[in-house]
Amino acid sequence: MQSSNIPEGVDVDQARLLDLQRLEEMYIGLGPDIRRGEIPAINAGLKIMERRARLLGLDAETRTQVTNEPPASRPYRDESDEELDEGIRILAEEAGIQTSLGPPRTAAPGHRGSRDPEE
Repeated sequence: MQSSNIPEGVDVDQARLLDLQRLEEMYIGLGPDIRRGEIPAINAGLKIMERRARLLGLDAETRTQVTNEPPASRPYRDESDEELDEGIRILAEEAGIQTSLGPPRTAAPGHRGSRDPEE
């Protein structure tokens, strides 16, 4: 397997092996400083580990798919503005926060306790 940025005649596998050996030597050399907790050595060690992982293909590509669908564990609920305001009122009252929405009228669906003034 030849890459376009590798000179003609260079064995890619040999070059990779040589780089891995060099990285291992550097990492071993940093060992005592890493064990003493020296931050520059720890950072250098992490960079060596990252480079080694890239050379070996250990880091899987991360793919993210963006959708407008909610996760199954938290489906969207269709709520009117009034229902949302009521939920805000209830939460604000519990937190002791004054809002311009006025006091809660009733408990939000699934909310613990009742806010109904009739009770």
